[in-house]
Amino acid sequence: MAARSRPARCCACNSNRPRCGASLGFVGDVIVGRLCGRRAHDATSLSIAFLLNPAVGRADPVLLRRLRLAEEQLPDLLGPTEPAGRLRQEMAERTGLPAGIPVSAAIHDQYAGSLGAGSVHEGDVCFGTGTAWVLVANTARLTRPVTRQAIVCPHPVPGIFGQMMSMVNGGSAIEWVLGLSGRGGLSREEIDAALESVSPGSDGLCFWPHLVPGLGTDTAASRRGARICGLTLGHSANHLLRAAVEGLACELARYLDVLVAGGFAVRRLVMCGKAAASRVTPQIVADVTGRPVACVAEAAVSAFGAATVARALVNPAANLAQLAEKLAPASRTVVPGEHADVYRRLAERFTSQGDSPVFAADRTVP
Repeated sequence: MAARSRPARCCACNSNRPRCGASLGFVGDVIVGRLCGRRAHDATSLSIAFLLNPAVGRADPVLLRRLRLAEEQLPDLLGPTEPAGRLRQEMAERTGLPAGIPVSAAIHDQYAGSLGAGSVHEGDVCFGTGTAWVLVANTARLTRPVTRQAIVCPHPVPGIFGQMMSMVNGGSAIEWVLGLSGRGGLSREEIDAALESVSPGSDGLCFWPHLVPGLGTDTAASRRGARICGLTLGHSANHLLRAAVEGLACELARYLDVLVAGGFAVRRLVMCGKAAASRVTPQIVADVTGRPVACVAEAAVSAFGAATVARALVNPAANLAQLAEKLAPASRTVVPGEHADVYRRLAERFTSQGDSPVFAADRTVP
């Protein structure tokens, strides 16, 4: 999302900071500019604009030339714990916050969520369960994207790099199924009860939830769109709902396989978002992936990450990883259970009827 500045003043923060012609802005840095008078963001924010070259730690100069952009036209690129400025008096009066407190650069919400959940070590894979399920996989070295859609950038924690991959589908698939069956207003408890009413494996019903075809991992299965296989007169709307959740878990398992094949050590799964508070969905995820799942049920986990950054701003000597672990909300761990074998067979069926993702030949960046 871009904004153009007026020739005399910066439209983002209304300051007299010189700009050469038009400037490129995004939601986060525009807000930061209004708060403190300086538009600034970190590498995670620049990466989602597809402008970051993580090997050089700034906007890619070749890409900027092709786009006919100057680096000066972009927001200032700062470290996540480097203050962009101080809260202006006008903004203090509007927000009720003390004037002069430090304002951080804009950080991408998925990485803020990773911080907020305490997913800050190599081998941690944090996945949010919002409209789309999105993974942030941590590694201690800079690597090439494991798929064409993966976005690589430094994690806010020093020495850690992240690969962010969106499954594209997620809560949207659940909402679609509920809407299709005329039950769009079900509460989380009612959804859990509906899921529990169906046996693991959905009595042979299999759902490939690629409801937004052409995105996600680069496979023929994802390009074809969603598929439902094995549907009979014996299946109900609850079967379709559970099959959708199981299909999402199988798709998540496939993403984890992509990471492992790309040389990543997947040591810990951290699940965030509304589905993490379910008493059924995390167990399905643990059974399908064959891995323990740390569930952070706090809905506003990105806000916890923002609070962690704020704490680091006023205490620059603090270790950000240790601070994130200390401030992270409590989690519960769900381990694979008695139905793991059923789900292992389901995952094999799910994968065998799709193509393998396309990998890069060499992932280590010189």
